[in-house]
Amino acid sequence: TNAPACPQLYVSIDASNAAELKEIDRPLFKDFWQRFLDCIDILANKGQRTVFRLTLVKAFNMSEVEGYAELIRRGRPDFVEIKGVTFTGGNKPQLGMTNVPWHQ
Repeated sequence: TNAPACPQLYVSIDASNAAELKEIDRPLFKDFWQRFLDCIDILANKGQRTVFRLTLVKAFNMSEVEGYAELIRRGRPDFVEIKGVTFTGGNKPQLGMTNVPWHQ
């Protein structure tokens, strides 16, 4: 069946390189990075509006700024949404306030 086109497609860009993406997302497939790049290439050719959502986590995925720029050039999204991770607390949080990016 042909599903109707979505007005806007989002993709989460959780890291700018394979090593950081593996650490953050813990992917199931060995070819996770190529699958990720293939997804970006497909979105670049879609007729719908596309949005890349970057959630930055201090000390995890903020070291390769140029890598994010390359992914954005490659995917040509209509919009880029950049946000910092939100600390939500919990008994044994894996992330803390030290991982929340701050403006200097």
